[in-house]
Amino acid sequence: MRRRLRQRDLAQLLGRHQGLVSKVERGERRLDVIELRDWLTALDIDFLEFVSDLHAELAPHATAGLRVLRRNSPRSQKSKDRGRLL
Repeated sequence: MRRRLRQRDLAQLLGRHQGLVSKVERGERRLDVIELRDWLTALDIDFLEFVSDLHAELAPHATAGLRVLRRNSPRSQKSKDRGRLL
């Protein structure tokens, strides 16, 4: 069963400002995994079940060729250096 809360109610449960909830809802701010867990807990949604469902939903859209570069890794630094030369 899903809880229907106002932004103010969720913010109060999280101990955060309503403006943060609004920014996340509008896609102006993302949640890190710890924040996501807190939000799900406030909404009475099991974190592991949510992640499992999300994984199953995203699986058909997998991007096997996608490469993720870490910030400040040697590879990402080379990419930055190449960009400066152009």
